[in-house]
Amino acid sequence: LFTNTKYYRTKKTTHCSWQKGKTSMLLKILFGIFAVLLFFMSFFLISGKATVFTSIAHIEKKKIAQKLFFSFGVLFILLAFASITLIFYHSIWLSFSVLGMASFSILIFIFILSSFM
Repeated sequence: LFTNTKYYRTKKTTHCSWQKGKTSMLLKILFGIFAVLLFFMSFFLISGKATVFTSIAHIEKKKIAQKLFFSFGVLFILLAFASITLIFYHSIWLSFSVLGMASFSILIFIFILSSFM
C-alpha cells in the first residue's frame, strides 16, 4: 500500500513521510481557525459591542471599559496576525509563545470583564 513512503527516525519514534504532511496541514488549518476567531473577537471588542457586558448604571465604568476593550481588541488583532504567521512558518517555540500569550491575555480579559459586571 505505501511502497513509496520513506521512514525517518526522530529521538523516540519512527514516522512515515506521509504523516508529516498531514500534521503540517492540520496545523495550518487550526492556526487559520484560531486567527479567524481572534479577528472576530477583536472586531467585537473594537466596535464597542462588548460594552453590553457592563452595567448601564455606571457611566464612568462604561467609559473605562470601552478603553480597555479597545486595547484588548488591538492586542487580539496582533495575536491574530501572529497566528497567520504561524500558518506559513512552523516553529515550536514561536507557536507555544503565541498560544501562551493568547491564553494569558484571554484569561486577563475574563478577569477584567468579571470586575465590570
